[in-house]
Amino acid sequence: MDCVKIPRVSKPTGGLIAVVLACLFLPLVAYAQTPIRATLSPPVVESFPRMSAYLDVRDEQGNFLSGLTAADVTVIENNSPFPASELNEIRPGAQIVVAFNLDDTFAIRDGEGNTRYDYLVSNLSEWATSKANAGDQNDDLSIVVPSGNLVQHTTNSIEWLNALQVFEADLQSTSPGLDVLSRAVELAADPVPKGGMGRVVLFMTPALDASLADALQNQADRANDAGVRILVWLVDSQSVFESPGVNAMRAMAEQTGGSLEGYSGSEVLPDLENLIEPYRRVYQLGYQSQVDNSGSHQVVALIRQGDAELTTAPQNFEMQIAPPAATFVSLPAEVVRSNPPGDAEALEQLLPTVTTIDILIEFPDDIPRQIVRSTLYANGEAVAENGTAPFEQFNWDLTEYEGNQVVVLSAEIEDEIGLASRSVDTPIQISIQRAPVGLSSLLARYGAWLAGGIALLAGAVLLLVLVLSGRLSPQPMGARRKVKTSPLDPVTQPVAEVTPPDTQPGRFAQIASRISAPRLRWPQRRSGQQQPYAYLAPITEQGEPRPGEIEPVVQPEIIFGSDVSRTSIPLDDDSLEAVHSRLWRDDEGVVHLADLETVAGTWINYAPVTTDGGRVQHGDLIHIGKVGFRFTESNPTRTTRPRAILQERES
Repeated sequence: MDCVKIPRVSKPTGGLIAVVLACLFLPLVAYAQTPIRATLSPPVVESFPRMSAYLDVRDEQGNFLSGLTAADVTVIENNSPFPASELNEIRPGAQIVVAFNLDDTFAIRDGEGNTRYDYLVSNLSEWATSKANAGDQNDDLSIVVPSGNLVQHTTNSIEWLNALQVFEADLQSTSPGLDVLSRAVELAADPVPKGGMGRVVLFMTPALDASLADALQNQADRANDAGVRILVWLVDSQSVFESPGVNAMRAMAEQTGGSLEGYSGSEVLPDLENLIEPYRRVYQLGYQSQVDNSGSHQVVALIRQGDAELTTAPQNFEMQIAPPAATFVSLPAEVVRSNPPGDAEALEQLLPTVTTIDILIEFPDDIPRQIVRSTLYANGEAVAENGTAPFEQFNWDLTEYEGNQVVVLSAEIEDEIGLASRSVDTPIQISIQRAPVGLSSLLARYGAWLAGGIALLAGAVLLLVLVLSGRLSPQPMGARRKVKTSPLDPVTQPVAEVTPPDTQPGRFAQIASRISAPRLRWPQRRSGQQQPYAYLAPITEQGEPRPGEIEPVVQPEIIFGSDVSRTSIPLDDDSLEAVHSRLWRDDEGVVHLADLETVAGTWINYAPVTTDGGRVQHGDLIHIGKVGFRFTESNPTRTTRPRAILQERES
């Protein structure tokens, strides 16, 4: 940036006199004599629970107290103390408003013919030129005069300087007052362009009347509320430097952490850069918030330096916090487990043994936080848990499921501040399908047993054929065993008897002929059981899961009520009528729920339905009187997204 040269106003030539007068003046310059003070800004909550705030600490003279560390600061949030995680000294700049409260005292000239106002403008011009030459644009600059604002909220010191130089001050007809100071404080209290910037009003004014003491106190209170420091440059004769009105002005400045400087025209004006510099610096405080509920909260900072302790004024802040929400993503309606065909070693193994379940994690309060745990529940029991990332995916072990069944899944997540929530219960069908076993596999595993069984079966069939054909006659039961005789003993030899040929079948054959062959019937396929198209999971009146049996919805029309003989699903509750509500599925697959002119009514998502009925979708909450269910489709086409509505707690 090009250097800007400002014509200097010639200074008084009486050097020795000026030095003597300056020495006389110095004891009159008063600095704030209040004890060490500290100011804490409202915390920045955008990165919750990692919070940050600006901490301004000043000594007895109003100078910035440098050198503090995080070990010197304790954060007290909602009366619970814990150490600060970081404390860094930064220099964000200051929001500076120069206010001219003009009257004819500014027009008094010295021996060189220069007015007091000329020397003030010369001092400000040198300061602005130095900033421009250094390329310093950290400060926010404004000028206020009795007629209005010459320039406001600019970081360009050249623009600010040009506005000052072109201003034609009316020093004769202007009367001093507090309007200029009031507007300057209001301008300095505007939102700063950068966090942590100081707020300073340089108030150039003649001595004010002591009757304005109450009004000055009001300005001090306004400035303190906004964190504005008031620096007073008293432009008047030395005879009024200790007047009651000036003392009231000094008290106002000191209450805000500022000071009062006197200038009669013969003194050396303060170095404005050194005067402003302490207000450009501040500490950035960081800490981990312990807040875990919505509402109003309070934080203070405790500063220790040596044996001294200082506590800042409390800062209140509001937090609206809700637990994170989990939603299943692309959850299948059915998981099929089957054995791999043709594998002799895996005939008893069902695959898959593990399936992946994905969830979507969202923050209804729009404050993202770290997740520390996610748990998958099946029928209310934890079946998978993540203690480290990724938290959005579970590996579900399926080895314990060996039969057809419906399993209700839910996911629970917990964030770093301990807030947890569980997703909507969602049923999933586990189906078991055993694939046909190949001949080679059977022979490989049961070959010996099969060969023996086939041999026995073939022998039995052959024996049966021989018997039935008469080629083999079994010995009649009860026949006597013949006595063996010696062929040489004629006494014991049998006498031959002639009989006609035996044309009758044997006794075993006669019995077998009476037995008719049984009719062989091939196994018939059983008609398949109709699958439910939805389920009704019991819930409380507030929509929370409650113990109870999950009702499968199979029939196209269901009647709810207390009369067991007239309803499809009888319910035992005093709020129900004999025939209370009707749920049906139309030809297009849309499910409806209608009230049957009852007193307690029928509700969908807490909205009453008429006798014409209302549409029921996947995930909806329905209430039959006071009996509640969550309606869950077996094959959902869309999911009704739950909404968390935070209600303020009544005091």
